[in-house]
Amino acid sequence: MRCTVAEWAVDEGGSDGVLEGAPPAFDVACPVCGDGPILAATFAQTARGGILPDPVHQWLTVSGWTVVPELRCPDQT
Repeated sequence: MRCTVAEWAVDEGGSDGVLEGAPPAFDVACPVCGDGPILAATFAQTARGGILPDPVHQWLTVSGWTVVPELRCPDQT
């Protein structure tokens, strides 16, 4: 499966970095450095419920993230 961060993320707008007029968003952040994609729409709603959607889980894994036992970006694994 080929995908990019842009498929899962929304751009932050405004000079203060606040999402303006965007659908629901959820920040998938590495607990060490804070890096990570921002999920939008259905993916964001699912993640807010405490479940990382399968396509997002797969994308993170393919991108070098450690998802189990703890979420870590490629720079922190």
